[in-house]
This record gives sequence, structure tokens and C-alpha cells, in this order.
Amino acid sequence: VELLTDALNMAQEQHKEMARNLEEEIEKSRTLREDARGRMRSLERERDAERDILTRELAAAEEEVRKLKAGEKQGEPQEIEMLQMLKKEAERARDVALARVKA
Repeated sequence: VELLTDALNMAQEQHKEMARNLEEEIEKSRTLREDARGRMRSLERERDAERDILTRELAAAEEEVRKLKAGEKQGEPQEIEMLQMLKKEAERARDVALARVKA
């Protein structure tokens, strides 16, 4: 009887230890998941800020090109070319940012 009691006690202790280990692993998993969510929110905020900046830059470049084409502003041919190039770069940057948003 004593041997059976000892074996039962040992099995109970092992079971308790396994349960403690499992609880620790669950807590680690929760912490990692919460950290990942926080990083994801941070990346989303950065992405949104970058997209807003690129959208404003694109709008400004488009407005400059519109003014130049409408004759509201006099510009050197080089300046017009540079602004059109900047507009294209802003459009590409916006497209890349939008592609990242969708990914």
C-alpha cells in the first residue's frame, strides 16, 4: 500500500509540474501575441503616416504641374521637366505604399 501511495504521490507531483510548465508556456504565448499585435499596430501607424506624406507630396506635385500647364506660373523647361519627374516619382512611391498596405 505504501508503494502505491508513493507512486500516486509521485504521479500527482509530475502532473502538477507539467500543468505549471503548460501554464508558463501559455503565458509566454500570450505575451508574444500581445507584443506582435503592438508591433503590427505600430507598423500600421508608420505606414499610414508614410502614405499621408506621399499623398500630400503627390498632390503638391500635381498642383505645380497643373499651374505650369495652365500658364499660371512661368517656369523654365528644365523646371517643368523636373516637376513632372517628381510627380512620377511621387506616383510610384504612392503605388508602392498602397501595395504594402494591401500586403
